[in-house]
Parts: sequence; structure tokens; C-alpha cells
Amino acid sequence: MKYASFKMWIADKYHYKEGYAIWLVVRKNNKRKVMALGIYAEPHQWNDKLEMFVTDKRVPKLHPDRIYLNEWLTQKKFGNTSHYSRFRFQ
Repeated sequence: MKYASFKMWIADKYHYKEGYAIWLVVRKNNKRKVMALGIYAEPHQWNDKLEMFVTDKRVPKLHPDRIYLNEWLTQKKFGNTSHYSRFRFQ
């Protein structure tokens, strides 16, 4: 069984001018593979529990592409999982 999630690691080495990197984490048989998605956000723009961008308009400075990116992340997580096959678990 494979399990996929999206994570933001808040560490100086993952902070770029656009924000912190969002990562795809795939787990299988107690092994983990990680891939940067090329998506960046600030901590107040990311919801760790939902693994998506914050869409609550009461939060200042929301990510400008939050709706599109949330749809894309949902498709990647729950849609066709064939793209996980490029991860080699040994």
C-alpha cells in the first residue's frame, strides 16, 4: 500500500524568496521518498492538517493561486496514482 501526503518543512535550508517549499511525501512498506513540487508558500498560507493552502479570506496575504493549487494537489493525492510509480522503493 502506498500513502501520499504533502508537507511544508519550515527550515532555513528550505526557505526561498517565494516562501517554503511544498513537498510530496510517498510512503510504502515503512520507506519514504520525497520530491519537491516547485510550489512555495509562507507558513500562514499553508494548512498542515488539511495539507492544502489556506482559503479563509480572514487570513491576510493568502497565496494568489490557492484555489488552482488546491485542486491540483487534490488531483495528485486522490486521483490517478500512477505517477507514484517513478518512486523506487528498495
